Amino acid sequence: MSAFSEQLWNVPAGLSESLLHGAVCGVLCGSPWQSVATYRRALTDLLADVERMDEDELGRYIEFAADDLASPDLSFEPVLPNEEYDMVDRVEGLAEWAAGFLDGFDEAGGDLDEDASDALEDINRIADVGGEVDDDEFDYFSVAEHLKVAVLLIHETVYAEEEEPEDDDDEFG
Repeated sequence: MSAFSEQLWNVPAGLSESLLHGAVCGVLCGSPWQSVATYRRALTDLLADVERMDEDELGRYIEFAADDLASPDLSFEPVLPNEEYDMVDRVEGLAEWAAGFLDGFDEAGGDLDEDASDALEDINRIADVGGEVDDDEFDYFSVAEHLKVAVLLIHETVYAEEEEPEDDDDEFG
């Protein structure tokens, strides 16, 4: 897993770190400038296992993900299984992350322009990648990088279209 996963405190058993991170990023991109409480409710509605996470921990996780997505140095990375995992598990994590993003984005009611809609369609295709892959034909690193770029394009598009509210300290982007 990436450096972001080191910030995961107590992810409930049965909840994939990739799925959780994808869903959090999807909710953040789908509904800009909401409160942590709003994002937490959306995730609770979306992922039954997230209910077992401590509310404060989940809030910190959401804030950390929001900061990571908005990083000006583009250091954002989806939380995916690292090279210690076999390729089937890595591809499964990639597909879970993409599926989580799509579910989170949909739960938040996201809306996009044409270019960002194409990026969302690419994420949808990644979510459909099966666990049975031919290592010689599947370029995991290229697909993972494409996923990252697609998410950053969606994030940039959504946050550029929305203006940050001026009055609420509990909101962020």
